[in-house]
Amino acid sequence: MKNSTTLKSAIAGMTALAAVALAAPASAGPITTGTWYTFSFAGTGSPLSLSPSIPTNPVSQAAPAPWTITLSGAANLTITDLETSGDYFTLYDNGVLLGTSDPGVPNATNACYIDISCALADSNYGKGTFLLGAGDHSITGIFEGVIGAGDGAFMIAAAPTPAPEPATLAIFGAGLIGAAAAMRRQKKA
Repeated sequence: MKNSTTLKSAIAGMTALAAVALAAPASAGPITTGTWYTFSFAGTGSPLSLSPSIPTNPVSQAAPAPWTITLSGAANLTITDLETSGDYFTLYDNGVLLGTSDPGVPNATNACYIDISCALADSNYGKGTFLLGAGDHSITGIFEGVIGAGDGAFMIAAAPTPAPEPATLAIFGAGLIGAAAAMRRQKKA
């Protein structure tokens, strides 16, 4: 009888622990660079929110809003509409306006559907790229289009560092040579 009571107590304890764990609110960690994330929206003016995991190409993860990230250097946030073309978004970083993506052409096509690469290449789909500086970011947004509901995707990736142009290097080198020659003449005099 004692073993039966102990077993019942253990099962009741595990059930209570599971109920507490399942009732706790989900808390997602910050997003990472170089990963595509999906989001959804309802009607015009609605916030960008958690999207169910959808099988995009390339593969993406669902991202609860706000999208938080700490950057050690500059990065680009790229956002695109998915499914039916013509959706666009206004984005904010820590409550400050980043800008609004290009609207594309409303209802022109759904050829790309959930193919991120296709949507980025198709001018009918709304998209945008926004520069983020180093530091902490909390990105939120609202849907600005005319379509009732849909999905989109975004990625934050390190901003490319511009390489100096050969002509700029040549001018800089000529300036150094000229400065060295002028200093040499002054020393002789």
